[in-house]
Amino acid sequence: MPSGLVGLAFGALVSVTLVSFGAYIGALRALDVYFSDQDSVFVSDDAGPRE
Repeated sequence: MPSGLVGLAFGALVSVTLVSFGAYIGALRALDVYFSDQDSVFVSDDAGPRE
């Protein structure tokens, strides 16, 4: 019984770690695309003031 609980806790820890790592990598990729000088249409240096 205790070894099954330890195995379940370890599996949950590994799962949460992998999901967290994937979310972190996904957020970094999204920010890289958003702030990219080449691909971004939202952030540009040549934008003038609103008229």
